Amino acid sequence: MMAGKRRKSRRKQRTKTQLFVKKGRLQWVNILLVLAAMVGMVWYIQHNWAVKSRVTATAPTTTHAAFIKKLVPAAQQLDQQYHVLASITLSQAILESDWGQSTNATENNNLFGVKSTS
Repeated sequence: MMAGKRRKSRRKQRTKTQLFVKKGRLQWVNILLVLAAMVGMVWYIQHNWAVKSRVTATAPTTTHAAFIKKLVPAAQQLDQQYHVLASITLSQAILESDWGQSTNATENNNLFGVKSTS
């Protein structure tokens, strides 16, 4: 007579899992990860804007004549002080910085390719 009775299957209650709440409990690790990611993004944006503003302040010159005109006073001063011809100083700056267009020249204001460590 059991044949007429149906077995009641137990269905597990499915609880909806969300990012911050699981089975009615807050997921603190997820909350902290999201907050850390937000703080990191804010820091990254602020840091890159500061770098971009510095780069635009030392924007590369657009023509060869403008590059030379910009460097002539400093080259002449170095000629008087160290007796190195201004033409040699200018040509070395042109060669090393690719007319002021290289990354080292635009980002670090380094025309001669001199590298050093602290």
